[in-house]
This record gives sequence, structure tokens and C-alpha cells, in this order.
Amino acid sequence: ERREAARRLHKAMEHLEQRERELIDMRIFQDLSPDEITQRTGIPKDSVLSMISMAKRKLINRLKPQR
Repeated sequence: ERREAARRLHKAMEHLEQRERELIDMRIFQDLSPDEITQRTGIPKDSVLSMISMAKRKLINRLKPQR
């Protein structure tokens, strides 16, 4: 079940823009804070937060069961 969830997440992430994938990776998988992401990317913190939020919504929509 875990393997299937990881496969689905990986597949859903393919539909994100490159920058969104990078930010999600830094925030979720590398567990960096928004401040750390800002330092690494030079993207303003408010933009980082907004972009991560949008990317998460896209992933959630992709991962919802299809009816």
C-alpha cells in the first residue's frame, strides 16, 4: 500500500512545474523551512509559501480518487 501511494505521488508530481517540484521537494522531503528555502532560492518568503500552497493543491487534486 505504501509503495502504491509513493508511486501515485511520484506520478502526480510529474504534472507540476519544475519550480513547484523543487519547492515541494525542499519543503516536504528535505524538511526545509520557508526561510531556508528563501535563502537557497532567492525567492521571497511570501512567494515560496504561495507556490508551495498551490503545488500542494494541485497534488491533492491529482491524488483524489477519480469518479
